Amino acid sequence: APPPPQDLRAAYLREQAVRAQLPPGPPHPGPEPLEPAAPDVRPLFRGRQHVERAYYEKAHAASLPSVPYLGRITNGRWEIRGALAKAALGHVLGGLVKTGHVVELADGGFVAAHRYRRGTPYERRRLGGPQRVEEVALSEYELERRARIERNQAFLASLGFT
Repeated sequence: APPPPQDLRAAYLREQAVRAQLPPGPPHPGPEPLEPAAPDVRPLFRGRQHVERAYYEKAHAASLPSVPYLGRITNGRWEIRGALAKAALGHVLGGLVKTGHVVELADGGFVAAHRYRRGTPYERRRLGGPQRVEEVALSEYELERRARIERNQAFLASLGFT
């Protein structure tokens, strides 16, 4: 049979009275003393600039010391800190000037170097060497357009505009 229900407060008071009559035992030793914690040597980053400098820039400098840090592409966007953008753009534009894709102007600006000249077939470079692209036959509309352009240029020349 289950024991009869007791008043919890009365049971607690009885237990306390019994404990008071017992002789005191040895004191509880308490928790084990803790070892001093090892110092945390992980770097503390205060923002994205510190993370970039620590990981991207230093890793890049170790692997490619002659090339400045060029930033990174995230979700199709180029991301770089403003302080590093000038060196990165200078390096990229310098390479484009060396290959002839960009021309540096006297005022310090840059412009694309268009090598295509009107009336000459476009030359494509491939691994197999230079190949010329054949011009396709012009449509009737293109032939009429060119005829109109020639008439207009002749008319402008007759007026003294060249």
